[in-house]
Amino acid sequence: MPDLIFITLEDVLAVHDEALIAFGGSPGIRDQGILESAINAPQNYYYYQEADILTCAAVYLHHISEAQAFLDGNKRTAVGVTLMFLLTNNMGILDDQQGLYDLCMQVANHQLEIDLIAIALQTFVKS
Repeated sequence: MPDLIFITLEDVLAVHDEALIAFGGSPGIRDQGILESAINAPQNYYYYQEADILTCAAVYLHHISEAQAFLDGNKRTAVGVTLMFLLTNNMGILDDQQGLYDLCMQVANHQLEIDLIAIALQTFVKS
């Protein structure tokens, strides 16, 4: 299994800041501990459950969205970090903003578990 490059807290904070600049919202972290837990979750899946890249990406999307660690922009940050993770690990991304929005809303509304998010993410990567 090839090693993956995981996203750091600094990366997540930068994505969050960029999302707020682009789309507005209130800055600030509600709970840094829960944010760090959400950011570390994909590594746990990778090393202890032998998760593939799409499952790790799904864990980022799910956990950052669910954590609600920021005062604002949690879903936008979750999508941005998910895309950053895929791109950092040499996965091409298709430009389907509406599809990503729809997927993110399903995640935020607790309609998809991680395994189904990973399957859905397959439609956004270039093969």
